[in-house]
Amino acid sequence: MSPAAGRAGGAATVLLLSLVLRAPVVAPAPVLAVAQDDLGVSAAVAALLVTVPVLCFGLLAAPAGWVVGRLGTRAATLTSLGGIAAALVLRVSAGPAGAVLGTVLLGAAITVANVVLPVLASAGDRRHAERLTTRYTVGMNLASLVATVVTAPLASAVGWRVAVTAPWLLACVVGAVATARSGSAVAGTGGRAGVPGGGPAHGGRRPWRHLVPVLLATAFAGQTLSYYGITAWLPTQLDDLMGLGLVLAGSSAAVFQLTGALGPLLMAPVLRTGRIATGFAATTALWLTFPLGMLLAPGAWWLWALAAGAAQGATFTLVLTGVNRWARSPAEARRAAALVQGGGYAVGACGPVLLGTVHSVSGGWTAPMLVVVVAALGLGAAGMSSTSSRRADSTEESPVLEPARP
Repeated sequence: MSPAAGRAGGAATVLLLSLVLRAPVVAPAPVLAVAQDDLGVSAAVAALLVTVPVLCFGLLAAPAGWVVGRLGTRAATLTSLGGIAAALVLRVSAGPAGAVLGTVLLGAAITVANVVLPVLASAGDRRHAERLTTRYTVGMNLASLVATVVTAPLASAVGWRVAVTAPWLLACVVGAVATARSGSAVAGTGGRAGVPGGGPAHGGRRPWRHLVPVLLATAFAGQTLSYYGITAWLPTQLDDLMGLGLVLAGSSAAVFQLTGALGPLLMAPVLRTGRIATGFAATTALWLTFPLGMLLAPGAWWLWALAAGAAQGATFTLVLTGVNRWARSPAEARRAAALVQGGGYAVGACGPVLLGTVHSVSGGWTAPMLVVVVAALGLGAAGMSSTSSRRADSTEESPVLEPARP
């Protein structure tokens, strides 16, 4: 296979894998009430279909990194796609227990993909890596938007089980075929000793001992807390503040997801010029428009939601670009991705609970929006600090968070 064909095959794998990173998780949300009635479970159990995977993204990131390191990226990609496909079928075919177990398996399989993708992107030169990062962030957000918009009408035609399963099962099959055909394009970026591109099993820097990955994890935590908190509570907030009614408010909240694919594209000029700190400053400003706008001018909620949607897509791209720029090898990229995403998603899973608790205690939306303000400011401070620290961290005497042991 020629180098050009190999890059094309690797890019196709990245794009197809991005389609099943979030869409299978958000697909049940529009038909959750129907699924609850059909399965005969409580609302709390039904909610597990969309909340458990996010918790898995955080808790299982480190084990997923180990899996990728042992298998190499090609085998890990195929394992992830196979796991997602099996989980999709189990989730809708074995009653309430199967739905929960399938959801856990889905979260675990997608967590492996979360770690694989930054490693795949890091295998080429910096420009190639940043293009792939942008593309898979766009793909992930577009697929999530499609799942949000299409699932309900599709369920009316063919039933909720087929609607939340068939499109993403097909994507898994096509992705597996593309991965198998890409050959060496994705086979040599594992972490095992003796695998080309992987390096020694215990070589390279440990990201948890370096300031840059820790700062990127902090920034990602601010991003995910804001994103999942707003996603969970925006319909209720719109109903309370604007009197839209929960059904209309739920549909209107899709506006927040609409511009997620636009954010990474807006960051393309920033990535070309290398001004990552400027990118973090811009995304922080966009994030802040939502809570401040909802406090000062809630009537323009759609504008603030569009801005925050673009911010979440852009921030995701900036953080993973930061991971790829810090890493010197695919093995370092794998470890750093596990740290950043593990910490970020663990915090993000707490976002809906935190904002809901603050809302219940305060009796209004001012305090929850101030929580989002703090999270956005923390995101910006950590993200911009990571860019200045990266220059020092790229030297031989890179700063660590604890003394190096012999």
